[in-house]
Amino acid sequence: ANWQNYEILLILNHLQSISLIFTFRCFCLNCADASAHVSDYMALVYRCGKALGSREMMDMAVDCFKEKPETVTSVWLDTYKQIEAMKVLKEMSQAKGGYKADAFTWYPQTEFCYMRNAEAFFAGKGGYNDESHNHNDIGSFVLYFDNTPIMIDAGVGTYTRQTFSSERYTIWTMQGNYHNIPMINGVPEKYGKKYKATNARADRRTMSFSVELASAYPKVACVDSWVRSYQLKKSKLTVSDNFKLSQTKAANIVNFLTWGDVDLSKKGVVSINVKGVKAQLNYDTNTFEPSIETIELNDKRLSDVWGKKIYRLSLKAKTTAKSGIYKYEITKK
Repeated sequence: ANWQNYEILLILNHLQSISLIFTFRCFCLNCADASAHVSDYMALVYRCGKALGSREMMDMAVDCFKEKPETVTSVWLDTYKQIEAMKVLKEMSQAKGGYKADAFTWYPQTEFCYMRNAEAFFAGKGGYNDESHNHNDIGSFVLYFDNTPIMIDAGVGTYTRQTFSSERYTIWTMQGNYHNIPMINGVPEKYGKKYKATNARADRRTMSFSVELASAYPKVACVDSWVRSYQLKKSKLTVSDNFKLSQTKAANIVNFLTWGDVDLSKKGVVSINVKGVKAQLNYDTNTFEPSIETIELNDKRLSDVWGKKIYRLSLKAKTTAKSGIYKYEITKK
């Protein structure tokens, strides 16, 4: 019974990433220390669904299992989990599955918002920067077109001594400036429970999500208000930043992580091609100067997901201003 209780707590702790799998072709939503590849959790998810009476969890686990049956017996090299997985193997193979995701999902306790349509999937988050397996990522998002990740969360590399020490936030994957959020006055989000989102709002009618980011930054960033907003339409995500600063110290930089083939040659447009799925990010050339950093992935846990490299696209404001509105559009081509 104690093992079962432990496992339920474990799976609930990771529910924000695991339970929102929307394609069974390798990728799932990942936040914090989760991977963007579907993990070998399916028997555990199925058993947790049974324990909680969640048909949704059970159906999702069955669908993933049918796509990749071998995952049932390879859970973290844990003998207990493997034995328990074998007990439900036959049951899962005979189940129908049929997981159906809602077009709009909002979890007010954790401040996660998920929106989808026939062409696009969006996930955005609020929360605070001391969550379990935390990354400094309040206000960040991921975006998929045709079940293919376009704007991404890198995830986490191989665990080392550094990962769970005072040096954790020297690792780039944990830092706010390597998520899809701004550096305000040259300052990234900071770790700590007091660094949090406020006024998180999700609206099913308008397919929109917004969150106040001011409290996610330390005082040195001089942020009075920074409202990050998202609205999803058929093949377009509109992102906007409405901000007020008490003083200006450095140019604001808005970062986006992506992968595939990226082209900045056309002014005002960043073209992205991921495995034949084409998208573009449109920005105001009067407002921003774009640059791109290639991030070589030497860690196998990351390269197994994204390949040899990903990119950090940075839009640096050409002028400093105490207030304003930045707007970007990411469209499928």
